Amino acid sequence: ADFDNANSFNSVLTINKDFANGVTLTAITAYSAFDYDKQIDSDFTINPLLRTTFQEDFNQVSQEVRLTSPNDGALTWIVGAYAHRNEIDMHQNTGILMGPFNGASDRLFNQTDESYSLYGQATYALNDQWKLTAGLRQTWEDKAADQTRATTGAVPPSWVNTPLSGQRKESQLDPSVQVQYVLDRNTMFYASYAKGSKAGGFVGAQSTGGQNAFEFEGETSQSFEVGAKLTLLDGRATLNLAAYTSKFEDLQVSGFNAATNAFITTNAASAKSQG
Repeated sequence: ADFDNANSFNSVLTINKDFANGVTLTAITAYSAFDYDKQIDSDFTINPLLRTTFQEDFNQVSQEVRLTSPNDGALTWIVGAYAHRNEIDMHQNTGILMGPFNGASDRLFNQTDESYSLYGQATYALNDQWKLTAGLRQTWEDKAADQTRATTGAVPPSWVNTPLSGQRKESQLDPSVQVQYVLDRNTMFYASYAKGSKAGGFVGAQSTGGQNAFEFEGETSQSFEVGAKLTLLDGRATLNLAAYTSKFEDLQVSGFNAATNAFITTNAASAKSQG
């Protein structure tokens, strides 16, 4: 019979300390975990031709420390550091009873991920009309993963037993900048730029058996936006306008793998979103 069970636990501890000069120190410690069990009739017929069970166990601990300036001066700022570590274990068992096949496979996948970042952002009011905001974030990420597979009985030839493993060390520097012009209390114009990044990783419990399909690359984006925020008719109406464009490199997508009739995470060369 099909079933789907999940349990999760989340906890957060936040500590704030206000200093006499108006600076605030904030420390945030968090822990989260879940376990997941699922069984499905993969062939979607009344006959037990293909059955799959999934088990996942995940846990993560994170720590953030940041300093925030008082907000009553021409210059306001925030600086901080963030770190987290997580681990996931996955077990997938698939049994097949179809044509010449009468067997099963067990796939085990383990991944650990450590991430560290330093960040800062500052806003400076040049005068009553102009404000300049700039930010910077440096991130380091280290991932390691292993997958093994064991088969019994007669199984499709694509269910190979090749062990897979990999390790990724990445670092990204992501800047951002925004210029804001306030004509009066009812009219504001702005322009902004930001670079974003997403680390690469590994495909959990994928069945191709190849190292190239096991690993996918990191993703980056470059975004530009201009806009206006207007209050009209003596405050009875508001109008917000924006034009944006975002260019992605190595976009992470769900791609169809014809060899195994499955979707896995892979990279597109590039993509653009604008409007």
